[in-house]
Amino acid sequence: MKYYKKITHARQVLGIPECATLADIKHRYHKLMKSTHPDVSDMNKEASQEKSAEINDAYHLIMQYCDKYRMSFAEDEVNKYRPAEELWFEKFGSDPTC
Repeated sequence: MKYYKKITHARQVLGIPECATLADIKHRYHKLMKSTHPDVSDMNKEASQEKSAEINDAYHLIMQYCDKYRMSFAEDEVNKYRPAEELWFEKFGSDPTC
């Protein structure tokens, strides 16, 4: 299976969109593991173990990808993710009437 297809499958197993933050990925993983863990799941033990293993494998593949992903710290890229408050002050300043 091609790497892109593996990543896409892992993303679908975790239920994360094409664009997600590391925090989104971790949150989704923990939420899924809480619901499918054999000790708490409504599924039978074998099915629960299989689903948990699938989720773990998907998470580890996504995390490997994230560890190797080269992030850009170029000005235009950083500016895409500026806090809304900073954009507000840049546009309107500290004028409370705006």
